[in-house]
Amino acid sequence: MNEAWEERYSRQIILPGFGKSAQEKLRDSSVLVVGCGGLGCPVLLYLVTMGVGHITLVDHDRVELSNLPRQVLYRESDIGQFKAEAAANHLRSHNGHVRIHALPIHLGAAEVRELVRAHDVVVDASDNFPTRFLLNDACVLEGKVLIHGAAGGFDGQVSTFNVPLPEGGRGPNYRDLFPLMPDPGSVPSCAEAGVLGVVPGIIGQLQAAQVVKYLTGVGELLIGELLLFDAWRNQFHRMRFAKNPSVLITDSDIRQAAEVIELDWEEWERRYRERADALIDVRETGERDWVYPGSEHLPMSEFADWFESLEPGKTYAFYCFSGKRSAEAIDRIARKGFEGTLIQLMGGAVAYLRQEHDEV
Repeated sequence: MNEAWEERYSRQIILPGFGKSAQEKLRDSSVLVVGCGGLGCPVLLYLVTMGVGHITLVDHDRVELSNLPRQVLYRESDIGQFKAEAAANHLRSHNGHVRIHALPIHLGAAEVRELVRAHDVVVDASDNFPTRFLLNDACVLEGKVLIHGAAGGFDGQVSTFNVPLPEGGRGPNYRDLFPLMPDPGSVPSCAEAGVLGVVPGIIGQLQAAQVVKYLTGVGELLIGELLLFDAWRNQFHRMRFAKNPSVLITDSDIRQAAEVIELDWEEWERRYRERADALIDVRETGERDWVYPGSEHLPMSEFADWFESLEPGKTYAFYCFSGKRSAEAIDRIARKGFEGTLIQLMGGAVAYLRQEHDEV
């Protein structure tokens, strides 16, 4: 500790009930943030600038032009880069004393528990249900707190799950609120339904506040409460919920037998195209203005109908418009115990058409 350190964080240190001891707890803490998009950007920016000592960020997506109105860490020059790496580069310029570890990977069952175990608290800033359930289950099994956030349209929500309670045991987790994962395609993504750019910014800041309060022991947490924000009506609401005695999370909930591989289109065509048993397009019928030659059409909205047709031991590749729904399909297939190889074609049709344009 030195004068520069105290000066940097002086406005936090002078807060009644906070002080140097809370600031030192932040410095000595580690946080895992999964998702570097609309939620993850404000979460990361505030955790880094407020002085959390070690942050790991996970995201396998690349920056796209449509991200820029809400994913405020990125610039036009970052388009095409991995979000995790671009975010880490920008964040290091904000606070050189914070250790930042970027993982541009698709988070799966194989590594999730080890990553969760290595950090003091986990932030779910993802944008898909398989990742939310995967993180929740890993946090419950590893005894870690999960800070949840979600945003879409004009609405957002925040809660803090699996918190140790003074009387023993832990508070409710995500499955106590949402026991079952929605069917694929039943809840539209931001790419399909839209989102007001400021909404994930507000939700991400609320998530960051929950992280800081948990790590320092200052203030109240959203335990057994879901905080709902409505930007259209300028309203906040709290919804209370309790533990669900029928929810039991075991190791089998995050077991993954499939091998998952992420490829860009160039590597797919060069190394895997002839080896795969099928290339599956999970877009809906009205989206298919361009189709990769030889691909099979199995829309995500009909996942329950075609999943059983996948044969164990075979290799299936998937693409969609931008890569999000194909990643969701792979997560669902892997978590259902499929034994074989699943290939995610990163960036989907958008990335392929951009590649073709650049080559012309």
